[in-house]
Amino acid sequence: MSNVQLTDNLVRLRKAYNYTQKQIGDKLNISRQAYSNYERGKRIPDIGMLIPVSYTHLRAHETRRHL
Repeated sequence: MSNVQLTDNLVRLRKAYNYTQKQIGDKLNISRQAYSNYERGKRIPDIGMLIPVSYTHLRAHETRRHL
């Protein structure tokens, strides 16, 4: 997956479930600014962060509720 695909997916999934960057950041124990950097492609999450990011979006999809 390219960096563009990652950033597009992060934004698309967050907006699909009406989450703010702060809500996602809080769930992942990172700042809103750090999560924003992932969405803007300024930084790429390390492998240790990709698993929690993926899990957070998966759980939101499965439960269809807010974090």
